[in-house]
Amino acid sequence: MKKYTFAWIMLIFASACNEQQNTRQKNPELLPANLVQNPRTAGKTPAAILEQMPVMTFSDTVHNFGRVYEGEEVMHEFAFTNTGKKPLLISGVTTSCGCTVADYPKEPVLPGESGTLKINFKSTGQTGYEEKSVAVQTNTAIGLHHLYIKAEIIPE
Repeated sequence: MKKYTFAWIMLIFASACNEQQNTRQKNPELLPANLVQNPRTAGKTPAAILEQMPVMTFSDTVHNFGRVYEGEEVMHEFAFTNTGKKPLLISGVTTSCGCTVADYPKEPVLPGESGTLKINFKSTGQTGYEEKSVAVQTNTAIGLHHLYIKAEIIPE
Protein backbone atom coordinates (compact mmCIF):
# COMPACT_ATOMS: atom_id res chain seq x y z
CA MET A 1 0.00 0.00 0.00
CA LYS A 2 2.87 2.40 0.82
CA LYS A 3 4.39 1.79 -2.62
CA TYR A 4 1.16 2.79 -4.35
CA THR A 5 0.76 5.91 -2.21
CA PHE A 6 4.33 6.98 -2.96
CA ALA A 7 3.80 6.34 -6.68
CA TRP A 8 0.63 8.48 -6.71
CA ILE A 9 2.38 11.33 -4.89
CA MET A 10 5.27 11.26 -7.37
CA LEU A 11 2.85 11.19 -10.31
CA ILE A 12 0.94 14.21 -8.96
CA PHE A 13 4.18 16.09 -8.27
CA ALA A 14 5.54 15.40 -11.76
CA SER A 15 2.27 16.52 -13.31
CA ALA A 16 2.28 19.78 -11.32
CA CYS A 17 5.88 20.56 -12.30
CA ASN A 18 5.11 19.90 -15.95
CA GLU A 19 2.06 22.19 -15.74
CA GLN A 20 4.19 25.05 -14.35
CA GLN A 21 6.66 24.72 -17.22
CA ASN A 22 3.86 24.78 -19.78
CA THR A 23 2.22 27.89 -18.28
CA ARG A 24 4.82 30.24 -19.82
CA GLN A 25 4.51 28.49 -23.20
CA LYS A 26 0.71 28.80 -23.15
CA ASN A 27 0.82 32.45 -21.99
CA PRO A 28 3.79 34.15 -23.69
CA GLU A 29 2.53 37.58 -22.50
CA LEU A 30 3.50 36.68 -18.91
CA LEU A 31 6.64 38.37 -17.65
CA PRO A 32 9.64 36.08 -17.23
CA ALA A 33 10.33 35.11 -13.63
CA ASN A 34 13.94 36.33 -13.78
CA LEU A 35 12.65 39.90 -14.25
CA VAL A 36 11.10 39.85 -10.79
CA GLN A 37 13.74 40.06 -8.09
CA ASN A 38 12.60 40.01 -4.51
CA PRO A 39 15.45 40.31 -2.01
CA ARG A 40 13.27 39.69 1.05
CA THR A 41 14.73 36.55 2.53
CA ALA A 42 15.44 35.14 5.95
CA GLY A 43 18.96 36.60 5.78
CA LYS A 44 20.20 40.13 5.29
CA THR A 45 20.30 41.35 1.70
CA PRO A 46 23.70 42.68 0.60
CA ALA A 47 23.83 46.43 -0.04
CA ALA A 48 25.11 45.84 -3.59
CA ILE A 49 21.87 44.03 -4.47
CA LEU A 50 19.69 46.64 -2.77
CA GLU A 51 21.36 49.40 -4.80
CA GLN A 52 20.30 47.66 -8.01
CA MET A 53 16.62 47.26 -7.02
CA PRO A 54 13.76 49.37 -8.33
CA VAL A 55 12.60 52.09 -5.92
CA MET A 56 9.00 53.35 -5.92
CA THR A 57 8.96 57.00 -4.85
CA PHE A 58 5.54 58.62 -4.31
CA SER A 59 4.89 62.37 -4.40
CA ASP A 60 2.36 61.76 -1.59
CA THR A 61 0.92 58.69 0.13
CA VAL A 62 -2.14 60.25 1.80
CA HIS A 63 -4.98 62.13 0.13
CA ASN A 64 -7.84 63.82 1.96
CA PHE A 65 -10.93 64.39 -0.19
CA GLY A 66 -12.38 66.64 2.50
CA ARG A 67 -16.19 66.77 2.58
CA VAL A 68 -17.91 64.35 0.22
CA TYR A 69 -21.67 63.92 -0.02
CA GLU A 70 -23.03 60.42 0.49
CA GLY A 71 -23.42 58.69 -2.88
CA GLU A 72 -20.73 60.78 -4.54
CA GLU A 73 -17.82 59.07 -6.32
CA VAL A 74 -14.40 60.73 -6.18
CA MET A 75 -11.04 59.87 -7.70
CA HIS A 76 -7.41 60.63 -6.91
CA GLU A 77 -4.22 59.76 -8.77
CA PHE A 78 -1.16 58.92 -6.70
CA ALA A 79 1.90 59.81 -8.79
CA PHE A 80 5.09 57.78 -8.43
CA THR A 81 8.51 57.52 -10.07
CA ASN A 82 10.87 54.57 -10.35
CA THR A 83 14.02 56.11 -8.86
CA GLY A 84 15.82 52.76 -8.81
CA LYS A 85 18.03 50.98 -11.32
CA LYS A 86 15.79 48.10 -12.45
CA PRO A 87 12.26 47.97 -13.96
CA LEU A 88 9.51 48.41 -11.37
CA LEU A 89 6.69 45.86 -11.45
CA ILE A 90 3.39 46.24 -9.64
CA SER A 91 2.13 42.71 -9.11
CA GLY A 92 -1.13 43.67 -7.44
CA VAL A 93 -3.12 46.23 -5.50
CA THR A 94 -5.42 45.42 -2.58
CA THR A 95 -7.94 47.85 -1.11
CA SER A 96 -9.38 47.75 2.40
CA CYS A 97 -12.98 48.03 1.20
CA GLY A 98 -15.12 47.20 -1.81
CA CYS A 99 -15.99 50.89 -2.05
CA THR A 100 -12.42 51.61 -3.14
CA VAL A 101 -11.14 50.50 -6.55
CA ALA A 102 -7.58 50.88 -7.83
CA ASP A 103 -6.22 50.99 -11.37
CA TYR A 104 -2.47 50.64 -11.84
CA PRO A 105 0.11 50.18 -14.62
CA LYS A 106 0.39 46.54 -15.71
CA GLU A 107 3.59 47.10 -17.70
CA PRO A 108 7.04 47.54 -16.12
CA VAL A 109 7.94 51.13 -15.19
CA LEU A 110 11.52 51.66 -16.32
CA PRO A 111 14.09 53.52 -14.19
CA GLY A 112 13.45 57.25 -14.30
CA GLU A 113 9.91 56.84 -15.62
CA SER A 114 6.74 57.84 -13.77
CA GLY A 115 3.26 56.42 -13.44
CA THR A 116 0.04 56.83 -11.52
CA LEU A 117 -2.24 54.69 -9.41
CA LYS A 118 -5.85 55.79 -9.85
CA ILE A 119 -8.02 55.32 -6.78
CA ASN A 120 -11.83 55.59 -7.04
CA PHE A 121 -13.86 55.91 -3.86
CA LYS A 122 -17.65 55.45 -3.77
CA SER A 123 -19.27 56.95 -0.68
CA THR A 124 -22.65 55.23 -1.09
CA GLY A 125 -23.96 53.90 2.23
CA GLN A 126 -21.27 55.57 4.34
CA THR A 127 -21.37 58.51 6.71
CA GLY A 128 -18.92 60.28 8.98
CA TYR A 129 -15.14 60.14 8.83
CA GLU A 130 -13.77 57.39 6.57
CA GLU A 131 -10.18 56.30 5.99
CA LYS A 132 -9.34 53.60 3.46
CA SER A 133 -6.01 51.95 2.72
CA VAL A 134 -4.50 50.67 -0.49
CA ALA A 135 -1.65 48.13 -0.44
CA VAL A 136 0.59 48.08 -3.52
CA GLN A 137 2.65 44.90 -4.05
CA THR A 138 5.89 45.52 -5.97
CA ASN A 139 9.31 44.06 -6.69
CA THR A 140 11.07 46.76 -4.62
CA ALA A 141 13.14 45.99 -1.54
CA ILE A 142 10.22 47.16 0.61
CA GLY A 143 7.79 45.01 -1.35
CA LEU A 144 4.55 46.46 0.01
CA HIS A 145 3.69 50.17 -0.17
CA HIS A 146 0.68 51.70 1.61
CA LEU A 147 -1.48 54.57 0.39
CA TYR A 148 -4.38 56.17 2.26
CA ILE A 149 -7.46 58.14 1.32
CA LYS A 150 -9.65 60.05 3.76
CA ALA A 151 -13.02 61.75 3.55
CA GLU A 152 -15.76 63.18 5.71
CA ILE A 153 -19.02 61.78 4.32
CA ILE A 154 -21.97 64.15 4.66
CA PRO A 155 -25.37 62.38 4.73
CA GLU A 156 -27.88 63.35 2.03
